Amino acid sequence: MKRILYAVLIAAALFLTCAAGEASLDSALPVIVNASGSDVRVYRRPDAGSTRIGNMNRGEKLPVMSESEGWYLVPVGLNTGYVRAEDVIVCGSAQYTHGVSSDSVCITGFGRPGDYLKASGWFLSESPIGCVRSELCSLDGGEALSSYSFDAKGADRVRAADAVRQLRFPRERSLSYYKLSIWLTSGGIEKRVLTQTVCAQAGFRAAASINERTRVNTNGREAFDGSFVTHWYSAGNHDTLTFSAAEPISHMTVSWLTASPEFVITYLDADGNTLGTETTDTGTPLYRCTYSVPAHTEKVTIYVQSGSGITEISLYGLSDTEYQDFRPLPEKTDMLVFSAHPDDEVLWFGGVIPYYVNAGRTVGVVYMTSASWVRRTEALNACYYNGVKYHPVFCDLKDRGIPSYEETKQVWGDEGLLCVVRAIRRYKPEVVVSHDLEGEYGHNQHRLTAALMREAMSAAADPLYDPESAEQYGIWQVKKLYLHLYPENRIVMNWYAPGSGMRGLSAIDTAYLAFDCYSTQSARWNMDMGKTYYNALFGLAYTAVGADELRNDMFENIN
Repeated sequence: MKRILYAVLIAAALFLTCAAGEASLDSALPVIVNASGSDVRVYRRPDAGSTRIGNMNRGEKLPVMSESEGWYLVPVGLNTGYVRAEDVIVCGSAQYTHGVSSDSVCITGFGRPGDYLKASGWFLSESPIGCVRSELCSLDGGEALSSYSFDAKGADRVRAADAVRQLRFPRERSLSYYKLSIWLTSGGIEKRVLTQTVCAQAGFRAAASINERTRVNTNGREAFDGSFVTHWYSAGNHDTLTFSAAEPISHMTVSWLTASPEFVITYLDADGNTLGTETTDTGTPLYRCTYSVPAHTEKVTIYVQSGSGITEISLYGLSDTEYQDFRPLPEKTDMLVFSAHPDDEVLWFGGVIPYYVNAGRTVGVVYMTSASWVRRTEALNACYYNGVKYHPVFCDLKDRGIPSYEETKQVWGDEGLLCVVRAIRRYKPEVVVSHDLEGEYGHNQHRLTAALMREAMSAAADPLYDPESAEQYGIWQVKKLYLHLYPENRIVMNWYAPGSGMRGLSAIDTAYLAFDCYSTQSARWNMDMGKTYYNALFGLAYTAVGADELRNDMFENIN
């Protein structure tokens, strides 16, 4: 029966496609449809003994988040759950072409009210593209709730991510589903290239925060307001932050205002009995820490002894399965990416991080500057979206108000090279990747970062340089150094291959979606294929293992 009904739906979709003469079946965002009754059960886990969390009704449509051995993972309210495959069928959505083709366009717009839509892939056109217009409406196609347009300036292709960049799920609406439409103007005629139903219930993180059901003392409200711009600060008699959840807590993520604060966390049950404590970790300084909470914990107190603060706390219940859980970088890495500022790692180096993380390499990120805790927070979110599960390193060198290269050298002094050498010795990368010697568009801190990389190749292997870190970590010889746009021994990486990044996206689309985590930044420059600052073009500026021959892998000649 399932196969028959599925075939009927596909045939109907194809009939409508041919009748319209402009649409083709596309499975960019599959939906599941209840095909067997009005009481299809949704479970927390894919086994019959799991706790049921809800039902699906006849005709109900939900996006498929994943499929596993006869079960579908779907969003249900603030939770996610599993539905038996025999209870549902899967069908695609219609995509309109009008002479404009698409290249693996995928809308990944799952999110909560207030979140921005995200997408990957391209729209391609045989004639120059003028204006691009997109809008988000309720399913009945009424007035646009969010809209965006921009001038494509005669390009022959448009990135789907750019077409939806400013579309936001309305905060004031409680709708679960919306209709997305995108138009391109080509040859003086506006043509619709996409219409699709998108979900606004669950993000790429399966975990659903239970913060909104948590009672917190007045002095700590800023740590639960959903904004990393505000923060709770311990001072005077306001040293302790206490809160009580409406259900047992499984994990807690704390974003600290300063790294490695002196703190004590106490976990209590509903009756106030102490279940355990967490004290200052004397290891690697972390700005965001995730703590596994003892069973039955419903109350937590955080006592900050050092006068530090907390920018945001996220609590997760027992059913939550994924959350940002940064670990300290291991003592041995495959690659370190040195970025002058947060956002440079995704702009100038493009798909380096998601490409090699997806390939199974251990990749770490080092930021020479961070400017503020807001920029650090954005960097953490971008790293996690890029698949990096290791907490980045922040050197915290001065960023703002330095107008020239020579002044930057004076302000950074010896600390710049020390930071680079100590990171290399501590995390022992085989490959290092960093900036253009000319600073891409001439930025003095990009230039100095690149210069420090070349100097560090010999300094990190010299026991006479910084004997303290040489004794603590040992010396280390990097095998290869790649600099962006370096003119010799050039290598061009392929960031555009489908599935080369995270979540099935290309590496470049993953990187550009990670850039959306930098809400304080907007510059995109000319970094795409063949442009001035092409972010897949690097040069081998140093090698201890010989020159590249294949020139398609930064780990060539490294076992």
